[in-house]
Amino acid sequence: MMTHLARSIVRRYPTAWRERYEDEILALVDDSSVRLTDVFELLRGLLVERAKAFIEPGDHSTLTDWGFRTVLWFVGVAPAL
Repeated sequence: MMTHLARSIVRRYPTAWRERYEDEILALVDDSSVRLTDVFELLRGLLVERAKAFIEPGDHSTLTDWGFRTVLWFVGVAPAL
């Protein structure tokens, strides 16, 4: 069950990350027993990598600009709440 969950999380990482690390991570998942903490670590990594793919400049300069403006808005509004 945990192995299946870990494999499905790895499939949701950004394409560039998967091209570089997917084979290695899946080999680790297959060769060891996956614990709940490992699943949470994969989820944390997924969030980080998705955020990086969303914010880093690339072919989506408009999306990047929108992302930065949204983050700045939340930083400005959050202290007021």
